[in-house]
Amino acid sequence: MFTNHAKSAKLIPIAIFTLTLICLMAACFHTQTSSEANTSSDCENLYAVSQSADSTSAENISSSSDESAICTADLLNYVQESEINAQEAAARTLSEIVRNVEATKQIAECDAADISTNEETVSYEERPSSEQTVEEPVQTVITEGDAGGFYIPDLGINVAVYATPLEADGGVYAQDVVDAEGQAALFYRNGHQIIADHWNQGFEAINYAVPNTTRATFMQGGVPYEYVCVANIQGHNIETDLTDGSYTPIDSICPGAIVLYTCHGSWQNVTLTFWAPQ
Repeated sequence: MFTNHAKSAKLIPIAIFTLTLICLMAACFHTQTSSEANTSSDCENLYAVSQSADSTSAENISSSSDESAICTADLLNYVQESEINAQEAAARTLSEIVRNVEATKQIAECDAADISTNEETVSYEERPSSEQTVEEPVQTVITEGDAGGFYIPDLGINVAVYATPLEADGGVYAQDVVDAEGQAALFYRNGHQIIADHWNQGFEAINYAVPNTTRATFMQGGVPYEYVCVANIQGHNIETDLTDGSYTPIDSICPGAIVLYTCHGSWQNVTLTFWAPQ
C-alpha cells in the first residue's frame, strides 16, 4: 500500500507537467493559427487595398492623362489664339504707325507749305535790298536819224527817220534813205507827215497794225512821244498823191495824223496806216 501511494505521488507532477505542456502547445498552435489566419486576412486585405490602390492609381493616371491632354490642347489653343491676337495687335499697331507717319508727313508738308507761304509773304520785307533780284525790263534802244526814230514794239519796227524834202531833188535823197537798211524817209504830202520804207525791210508789218490798239513811240531829240494806230487802209501811189482805194487823196483822212506807208505788191498799190498822238 505504501508503495502504490508513493508511485501515485510521483505520477501526479508528471501528469500536471504533461497537461501543462499540452495546454501550452495547444495555446501556441492556436496563436500560430490565429496569426496565420490574421496574416492571410491581412494579406488579402493588403492585396485588395493594393488592387484598389492600383485601380485608383490607374484611373488617376488615366484621368491625369486625359486632363493633361485637355490642358495641352487648351494650351495650344491659347498659344494659337495668343499668336493670332498678337498678329492682329501687331497689324493694328503697324497700321496705326503708318497712319501716324502719314499724318505726321502731311502735317510737316502743311507746315512747310505754310512756312513757304509765309516766307513768300514776308520775303520782300525781310530780305536786304541787295538780295532783291527784280528783273528790269529790257530797254530797246530807239535809233534816231536827224528827224527822230519810230518804234512799234508789237510789229517789230524800229527805224531811224531822216527828213527828205521831195521838192529839193524830186525824191532822190528819199529814195537813198529808204534803200538803206533800218532807215525811213520822212516828207510832207496830202496834209500829213509821211514816213516811208521798203516793204521787204520789215515795213510790211504795218499791214497788221490794229486801230485803237497797236501803239508806237516816236522818239525825237531823246524825247518819246506816244502814238496809237487810228486807221489801216489799202490805197494807191499816183506819184503826185497818196490816195485811198477809190483814188481819193488822203488829205481828209485823220487830219494831223502821221502816215506810215509801204508798197503792197507793187509801188502803185500801198498800205497806209494812220497814227495819232496819245
